[in-house]
Amino acid sequence: GDSAEALTLLIATPQGTFERSIPRASSLREFPRIGTAAESAVRDAVATWGLPDFVMRPGTERKGAGVREIGDGLVITGVRGAIVQVKGREALSDDAAKEVRWLKKNIREAARQVVGTHRRLIGSTTNLTNGRGRAISIRGSELEWVGVVVIEHSRVPDATTIPTLETAIP
Repeated sequence: GDSAEALTLLIATPQGTFERSIPRASSLREFPRIGTAAESAVRDAVATWGLPDFVMRPGTERKGAGVREIGDGLVITGVRGAIVQVKGREALSDDAAKEVRWLKKNIREAARQVVGTHRRLIGSTTNLTNGRGRAISIRGSELEWVGVVVIEHSRVPDATTIPTLETAIP
């Protein structure tokens, strides 16, 4: 399709290749960092579409001398949960190969973070806050998890392929 209006996503599965036309995203709100703006936009979008009760804000906890974030957000309903990791490109270049390297590196890094968050969530009960400000106790070992990686990049080079990721969770 016309790249100014929509993107075409091709997904290869064992059942065949599926094509999906995706309208261009609206501009992000102003934040000091693009990644933070993208994380906020993802949580806002899910909550806006009627899911504020199921969207968990990222939690933080002390780990040694540092502070660790528990995902960029979680979506939990029933026995299913999605661990969301968001990456945003701050400094674009005109070098398509460099941008593809950045995309692949950050997709892999986000997938590793999803696995780490999954490991943390199934190890104990976690208290988080949902989109309505209500405290929720999550027993991660009782849920079926998937990982979701969201990339904010305003100029993905044409014909960029997404790397196949072999992780502990889909």
